[in-house]
Amino acid sequence: MKGIYIVGALVGLLCVSSCTKPTTINDPVYNDPGDFELEVIGFHDTSLERSDMANYIINVNKTSGATEKVAFSTYNEPNGMTIEFEKRTGEPSYTTIMSVKTVHTPMGTYPIRVTAASPSIGIQEYKFNVEVVGYSNEATAFIGDFNETGNCAQAGGHTTRIEAVDGVNNRINIKGFWQGTFTNEIYADLIPSNKTIVVPSQTQNGLTFQGSGTYKDGELTINYTVTGNLVNDNCSSTFIRL
Repeated sequence: MKGIYIVGALVGLLCVSSCTKPTTINDPVYNDPGDFELEVIGFHDTSLERSDMANYIINVNKTSGATEKVAFSTYNEPNGMTIEFEKRTGEPSYTTIMSVKTVHTPMGTYPIRVTAASPSIGIQEYKFNVEVVGYSNEATAFIGDFNETGNCAQAGGHTTRIEAVDGVNNRINIKGFWQGTFTNEIYADLIPSNKTIVVPSQTQNGLTFQGSGTYKDGELTINYTVTGNLVNDNCSSTFIRL
């Protein structure tokens, strides 16, 4: 019987030593040791008026490797176009806004080049086209300050301010018309088909104005009359953007 007890004890010892699971030690977690790789999504072709703006949502994604700073640059913008990034330099992954703005930009289709650069990837290039089209409302082309010069004594040289009239396409207000005082304000209609301008008969501050002329980029020429109790002028004025 003693032999039986000894065998049982040995079996128990063997079970303890062989049936117990070994303790597992977790390996430490490291950053992705691969090469830094980048994915930039959001560039696409667009169409803008000559004075307009568009916003792009740009996703800057790290797909592998340790994080690096990425810097964006833009090329090939025509005169009157600017491109700005809300975040031009940063460590991905992140989202930023790229704004494309036109201010009296000549019409045409422009291939824009954007680069993303970092120490590991060097320079990655992205391309998209911006088509610049004409104004849907010609009045927006003349918003701003202009210098009026002409053959009337009151129009000898002063600043005028042009604004677009809300709700009326191709109509402008000219503040400071004829004499430079901004309370003297007339309206005029632009005719895009032949680039002419019409000043309908209207009375301001006891004076009646009427005339017509032509316009081009940043410049208007108007021949007009000013009549009143003590005034009877025939004038020709040129308005040039300041």
